[in-house]
Amino acid sequence: MRTPIFSALFLCVAGSAMAQTAPEQPAQPAASDGAATPNRRVSVDMTLREAYKREFAFLAGQRRQLDQRLKRVEKNSESEARSLQGQISALEANLLRLEDRTKALQEELTLAEQAQQSSTDDNQLIDSTLDQSASTLKDYGIEAKKAEEGDQKDQLLKARFEDAVKVLNKLSSVYAEKGEFFLQDGTKTEGTIVRVGRIAAYGSSDGGAGVLAPAGGGKLKVWRDAAPEDAQAMVQGNPGSILSIFLYESLDARVDDADEETAVEHVASGGSIAWVIVGLGIFGILLAGVRALLLMSSSSNTAQLEQEVGELVRANRLDEAVEVCKKAKGAAARVLANVLSRLKTGGDDDIDDVVAESVLKENRNIHRFNAIILVIAGVAPLLGLLGTVTGMISTFDVITKFGTGDPKMLSGGISTALVTTELGLIVAIPTLLLGNLLRGWGDGIENEVDRVTLRIVNIFKDVHGNGNGESQQTV
Repeated sequence: MRTPIFSALFLCVAGSAMAQTAPEQPAQPAASDGAATPNRRVSVDMTLREAYKREFAFLAGQRRQLDQRLKRVEKNSESEARSLQGQISALEANLLRLEDRTKALQEELTLAEQAQQSSTDDNQLIDSTLDQSASTLKDYGIEAKKAEEGDQKDQLLKARFEDAVKVLNKLSSVYAEKGEFFLQDGTKTEGTIVRVGRIAAYGSSDGGAGVLAPAGGGKLKVWRDAAPEDAQAMVQGNPGSILSIFLYESLDARVDDADEETAVEHVASGGSIAWVIVGLGIFGILLAGVRALLLMSSSSNTAQLEQEVGELVRANRLDEAVEVCKKAKGAAARVLANVLSRLKTGGDDDIDDVVAESVLKENRNIHRFNAIILVIAGVAPLLGLLGTVTGMISTFDVITKFGTGDPKMLSGGISTALVTTELGLIVAIPTLLLGNLLRGWGDGIENEVDRVTLRIVNIFKDVHGNGNGESQQTV
């Protein structure tokens, strides 16, 4: 198919070359062949033109064939494309159906696995129930058949429930049986035991009778509040309307009489911080007692003292007034004695300084230990808080190392935390109250001393004038 095209192209190129090179040929003599040259040139041009036409017609035919073939190819391609597209659509639809089917199968598989797991769990639960029930029934003297391969578990469960109902009926009733129990002195005796289900029991024997309590290991003992008459009435089947009873949950754990905790043991459970708080409390109470004694020595009947001394000062009998103050008790009497002694010697110019100095001296005794008592009242709860934090840290350390399985291991830290807080408040509350009460008492004494002293000084100034020696009669 390429040969005619290349031939045509070759002829076209060759003709063009010949046409272009023809004028450049050397001129031939006109005499020899002047008539033959034009005819030859015309013949060559006609030959090329015919060749071009034939080649063009051939190429045109080839083009038409190619166009027709191209149309057939395009038509076949479109048909094949439509066919392939239909196949692809069918495959996609089939793929979607397969995916849906796969999802459905996966869901069915998941449900089957869950059902299988549930069945396995149910079987394990049934086996565990059968084992536990056999062990429990054995404690009550019933030998239950163990589950073996091939046994109908539903029948075994039914039998176990029937046995359990029998046991429950027995345990929920009052029944008597022969058995052993311990008396209060620890002697083991044999007699009749009346059981009230699994929550209480009464025992009666030749050695003694009474309400029974757990002694550990499934044994019973006579409780401290024996009530033998109630036990004998239960054994005889004639219980009264009111009975003494000891209720228990299990016979495995021994029940002992609870020993009362002493104050020392209670404080010791709080650790060293608790003892520090108690020591501060005792010290604060002692200081409060000493302060109360000091205030008692500083207080006096100021009204009577003011009246007696005032009358003597008005009469200008200062010596007698000083003697009266020295014989009297209290801070007011001591301050007046110093002030009147100064006035008697003629030192009325600096009387205000003397009064201030005397009152300040007494105030030190009046307010002695007050600050320490209040500090103890403030420190005690802080020490309690410190003990609380320390106890909680100890508790968390125990939890970190050993877990929370044994409550007794946690009781130490919790006891420290609670006891120190309790002791801190016990010390702080009364100490704070005593400190404030004693401070109020001291402030009252101080105010009364200032009032009486100022009153006597004013009387003296009224009698002797304003320090100029001019005596005036006061009304």
